[in-house]
Amino acid sequence: MNKPKMVSVPQPPSHRINITRGIIDTASPEHAGTCMVAIALRKHVPGCRSISVDASSIRFNADGYRYCYQTPGRVATQISQFDDDKSKVVPFGFVLQAVQCTVAPIRTIGRSKGKKSHTKRAVSCERRCKRRYHGIVTTMPIKAKVKR
Repeated sequence: MNKPKMVSVPQPPSHRINITRGIIDTASPEHAGTCMVAIALRKHVPGCRSISVDASSIRFNADGYRYCYQTPGRVATQISQFDDDKSKVVPFGFVLQAVQCTVAPIRTIGRSKGKKSHTKRAVSCERRCKRRYHGIVTTMPIKAKVKR
């Protein structure tokens, strides 16, 4: 039997995040990628992308790893208040602590000369489409046949 490959992951860093009035004004409510916390992360964490923020977790990719931090309680209440009425939110700061973080490497497959790499999720979606539509992969959804 093959043994599972052990992957070493770095110690997750702690990040000090400050949310200013300018960030609050430019952010859009009820959108995980453009909320005030996501915009502040882009500003304070270099190389940060694929950001998703909700009341329970803050997730992003950086340096080839996927970081998942628990959302601090104070930040979760600010996020819900921001979604209700962003004019009531005041500027604040918080720390993403390394103790409350999980780290996983980003796996890519299909990397070869001249081709873009695809994430495992995209490839599994393509396989699912092949199964569902009998080997025909399309970019547009196929409408179901209507029985008359």
